[in-house]
Amino acid sequence: TRKQIFYFDDFLGSNYLEAIDGDRKNSQINNFIDRVKSDSNQIFILSSRINIIQQSYSRSKYLQREKI
Repeated sequence: TRKQIFYFDDFLGSNYLEAIDGDRKNSQINNFIDRVKSDSNQIFILSSRINIIQQSYSRSKYLQREKI
């Protein structure tokens, strides 16, 4: 019942390859995103540079499918 906010600055800086390869079942960052999305008491704020976000979004089925 407790509300939580998770803030991940420069999300795609160090996790770029893991995030764009989102079809891997063991991706820790993707598993965490899925857990937060399934809990209405949690919010996950991700930040990154716009050019990296656009590039990642165009390459990642996971980011597209989950509307990250």
